[in-house]
Amino acid sequence: MNQGALPLFRLAGISVRIHYTWFLAFFLIAWSLGRGLFPVEYPGWSNTTYLIAGSVAALLVFGSVLVHEFAHSFMALARGLKVDNITLFVFGGAAALKSEPRRPSDEFLIAIVGPASSLLLAVVFLIASSLIPWELPARALVTQLALINAVLAIFNLLPGFPLDGGRVFRAIVWAITGSMRKGTTVATIVGQVFAFGLIALGIFLLFNGGFFSGIWLVFIGWFLNGAASANRRQVTLDETLRKIPASSLMRANPTVVIPDETIDRVVLTMLMGDGVRALPVAQDGQVVGIVTINNARGVPQAAWPVTTVRDVMTPSPLITVRPGEPILDVLQLFDEHAIHQVLVMEGGALRGVLSRSDITRFLELSRELGGKATPLKRERGSGEHDRTGG
Repeated sequence: MNQGALPLFRLAGISVRIHYTWFLAFFLIAWSLGRGLFPVEYPGWSNTTYLIAGSVAALLVFGSVLVHEFAHSFMALARGLKVDNITLFVFGGAAALKSEPRRPSDEFLIAIVGPASSLLLAVVFLIASSLIPWELPARALVTQLALINAVLAIFNLLPGFPLDGGRVFRAIVWAITGSMRKGTTVATIVGQVFAFGLIALGIFLLFNGGFFSGIWLVFIGWFLNGAASANRRQVTLDETLRKIPASSLMRANPTVVIPDETIDRVVLTMLMGDGVRALPVAQDGQVVGIVTINNARGVPQAAWPVTTVRDVMTPSPLITVRPGEPILDVLQLFDEHAIHQVLVMEGGALRGVLSRSDITRFLELSRELGGKATPLKRERGSGEHDRTGG
């Protein structure tokens, strides 16, 4: 969803983005209210007033969606989870958590607070509408916003995973079975049944005079079905990666270079020869940094013979992981710090190097084998050598 999304602003460290499909939704909402509902329910306004009222209402609808998504996000932050961004798109909005909740109680609270916030907004708008004279366009706006937020709350509580109601349902099944995977499987099956029901209803309306409503329901059902399937695959993958330790995919006993080694030797002899993009740097048996292809890239090639590793390396303290660190946590570490490799350390001793490409290769092989690949600890080839120097 981040592809094709434009950043708007940041709040509490959360980036708010707008997807290009949002403009289609804005137009549809503004048109249906300004040219459809308002002229029927509130006759006598000028065409300009209808147009402005529809546009303002559409903006406020997405403002309400934003409140809904921030409710999810703030609850996630309160439960110790990190939120990457909120994206507004054609079907509303989505808060992207950097990881799945690890307890059913977290899932339940994060999910239920969204519809609760929409319901609260509906009550606030309803009270506000009662205080505004009937003849003012503002009353029409807040009245429709009350109705839309109520519908939003109710719709999101339906058990169509990954809607909030589907996530609440998953949390309940998860709590009963003790397995997130089982909870996800049950919730996604129910969600897909719900999605196919929407598609069937949409097709029925298409052939019975409700073209606009029908096509909208078909698209929503199609989206929910795809999202449910993708989420189930992601949860299955996450559970797999949570069980695989870093030691299983790392390059054990990696080639080590000394700080006084020149860049040309590191790049031409070691990095290219070994097929790796990063090497630990050690002095007197102690790791003092790491040198990568990107470090060397910042130096003109003509200067490589006279430039040492010490001049370009990333020095300690470094981001490291333990041999037993789950691969899922390592991937999250890569994303949080925008890095592509980490040193695997234990008790101050270097055990290996783990890169994003190592994990990617394993996942690709696993997919080709139908998910049956088993990670094996890789030792350095017999032709490799250490240069730890004294």
